[in-house]
Amino acid sequence: MGALVVIIRIIHRKLQIPGLELEVVRENTWFADREDRKRMAIVISLNLINRSGRAITIKSCKMSGYSPKEEPDPVILKGKEGEIVLDFPPYEHFYAGKEIQVKPYSSMKIWVYYESGVVRLSNLLHALVVIKDAGGKRRSIRVPVPRHIEQIKLIYL
Repeated sequence: MGALVVIIRIIHRKLQIPGLELEVVRENTWFADREDRKRMAIVISLNLINRSGRAITIKSCKMSGYSPKEEPDPVILKGKEGEIVLDFPPYEHFYAGKEIQVKPYSSMKIWVYYESGVVRLSNLLHALVVIKDAGGKRRSIRVPVPRHIEQIKLIYL
């Protein structure tokens, strides 16, 4: 039994991207129900930290089976006082088909946009984000994604 645990750990370590750390940028990670109330917009912001001596090329960033979208439509919230357009994060946008290279001993902030057909009634969802590099190795992180504060204000105030 102990040998099986050791073998599983060795295989797990071989599949990981060496030297890559992932951090969630909480202030720019959110979700909101879109104006048609049939889709949900999800923005996840990550800080990619490369602690290795080689560049890492990121090819894929999936969230619980969803692929990132390239050109998101503006997210507009409609309330009593008018419309509010939500701003996307100011750093690099990652989407399906795009490659991002993180240089050795550096960090890079990216944001990824997903769209889901499931509408959430709660104000927090948890998602697993899996990043893959050019060699097929992966790194994953569980991300708590809160509802955008502007939408919370519209719902509860």
